[in-house]
Amino acid sequence: MLTIGMRDETYRYRGLLKASKVELITRLNEPDTFIVDVAPELAQQATRLREGWGLVLHDGGLRVSGVITAFHRTAKDNALEVEVTCTSELVFLKDRLTYPDPSHPEDQQTTARYQDRGPAETIIKRIAARNLGPGAIPTRRIDGFHITDDGGRGSTAAIDTRLKNLLETLTPIATTAGLRMTAIYQDGKINFDTTPFKNRARAVRLSYLSGEVVGWEMTDRVGTATAVVVGGQGEGEDRRLTSQTRTDSWLRRIEIFKDRRDSDNPETLTAAANEELEKTKSERSMKITLYETETRRLGEAFNIGDTVTIDAAAHVTPYSAQIVEAKISWENNTRTVELTIGALDTTLRQAEIERLRNEVAALATI
Repeated sequence: MLTIGMRDETYRYRGLLKASKVELITRLNEPDTFIVDVAPELAQQATRLREGWGLVLHDGGLRVSGVITAFHRTAKDNALEVEVTCTSELVFLKDRLTYPDPSHPEDQQTTARYQDRGPAETIIKRIAARNLGPGAIPTRRIDGFHITDDGGRGSTAAIDTRLKNLLETLTPIATTAGLRMTAIYQDGKINFDTTPFKNRARAVRLSYLSGEVVGWEMTDRVGTATAVVVGGQGEGEDRRLTSQTRTDSWLRRIEIFKDRRDSDNPETLTAAANEELEKTKSERSMKITLYETETRRLGEAFNIGDTVTIDAAAHVTPYSAQIVEAKISWENNTRTVELTIGALDTTLRQAEIERLRNEVAALATI
């Protein structure tokens, strides 16, 4: 059963909110978003909500919280309707740049770049603590943002950055290392943590035979690059160039250039090429409408980031892949779940916008 809690700007719990409908989209290592339609008979109660407040969704093993980002109010026939939009507190990382020296203000920087190396969980939590957590300077610190204990989990990773978006910097590191980043309100504070994915391909098999898969669609897409040439420091014929390639079943060599004149470190340049190959690889996206059972519930038997097996139909080969997105809606005491497996579905326009964004980012050297 879904409950919706309220908390104020000081993270003090303010009671429950009743809703007629809730829609949640949760994605791997991106901020969750959800919209709450307040029950009409309690719409007046929602007027207590203020900027800076947040809501907490709790349903069984599923717990999601978010800071309010929008109110939409409508009055019809003397009845007030209130719609509240929230984004999970992981967005606080998206609000920050990676300062080269986070211990000083922007006009007092003492180094050109922020660099760190170690277990992925360690370096993720360390840079988060220094840019918005307890170790941040007062003007950038978010009171109540708690960094959980470091377990040194995940593979060895490296950070080499300067004034880039913090969340965009950490997302590929966490995903590659097999970690899911979360920021969830509990016990009067926001707990930021990284937890390992689990391979449940053998333990969790969602099948049409057992009635768990009630609808599905699948899309295969060619990648946008299979060869990445990275340019380091230098000019003209003296410029350092390196490349990485990847072959796939589409049998095409698709070349792109990545500008990294900010570094001449071979390890950094190779990592940049591999990161680009990972973002531009060919993809399969599968969406399923799930009929949940007591032993097959999101947040309990499996979660975002876990690998599961989908047995969609008699003529379709069972497919094991990672859960990258879930769309959940609650209405009339019914919970509906749609899972995206493998890769996020994108339109041609979205793919083109992402390509252009990557090209601009590759040219930006601060």
